[in-house]
Amino acid sequence: MKPGTMAALILAGGLLFRGLAAQPLAGEILTNISAQRAMDGDRITLTLICPFQYLDQMPAERGIELRIRVRPQPGCQAPRRRLQGRESIALPRIIRDRVRRIAYEGDPDKGPAIVIDFHRPTRFFVRTYSDHRELTIRLAPSDPPTHEDNQQ
Repeated sequence: MKPGTMAALILAGGLLFRGLAAQPLAGEILTNISAQRAMDGDRITLTLICPFQYLDQMPAERGIELRIRVRPQPGCQAPRRRLQGRESIALPRIIRDRVRRIAYEGDPDKGPAIVIDFHRPTRFFVRTYSDHRELTIRLAPSDPPTHEDNQQ
């Protein structure tokens, strides 16, 4: 191997890895996801393509699935087919032990929703922001499984 070839390969590999690591975890409606671990629980922040109005969520604070109903605000430039479609986005590693899936479901009958499936029942708190493009979901610190959890 010529001098400098190994260094060039290492540099190229490092640039490729950095490029892959820097790619956003995104879809067409859910344009970004980030997650942070904190003492008071994990935080997931979702960014949407355009402003959405938060309508409600089910269940209110604990469950194995969280369904957040939203409505696109007037002026949303997303194509109708995307708003009525479905997409799942890649999960950051930091939350994969707690979250199975995060998806946007543009159900034309029930209305659009963001769905988060957990591996086991989880306590959560949803917060919206004034720009209506971000949602933060705080997951309470993991509790040991209860008898009720084991029945599901």
